[in-house]
Amino acid sequence: MSRFPLDPRLSRTLLRACELRCAATAATVAALLCVEDVFCRAGPTQLLDAAAATREARASPHGEPMTLLNVFQAWRAVPGAERERERWCAEAGLQARALRAAEEVRVQLMGLLPRSSAEEEEAEERKRTEGGKGRRERWVGEGVGGGGGGGG
Repeated sequence: MSRFPLDPRLSRTLLRACELRCAATAATVAALLCVEDVFCRAGPTQLLDAAAATREARASPHGEPMTLLNVFQAWRAVPGAERERERWCAEAGLQARALRAAEEVRVQLMGLLPRSSAEEEEAEERKRTEGGKGRRERWVGEGVGGGGGGGG
């Protein structure tokens, strides 16, 4: 657990996730919990309304960590260059900087996981996202991976 620069509870969760073959998802959630809030909390009313609408559209009945995961997956699914993601974040009331930071932390955490576990999971995650709805998406709930509202 000491090799992870995280709260001990998150470190323990990551190690258990390796055993359960869901470390990539756990690393993403841990990263999202370690960075600043991805939803805009200050600014013009239009921005705050967009953030509230995005939170509602991506909300998961499984709690805030899964809502954050839904938002992150939608952000990663935005096609095009980084500026497209920036525009998407501005329209959705999200902080692009926080999502980029979460991606960087996620990459670092994946690098600290046992090689075979991390590599296998990355390959499985790519297959799931390329091949339609996978096990992860059924667990997380509707609205994963992009598009508009919460009905997937």
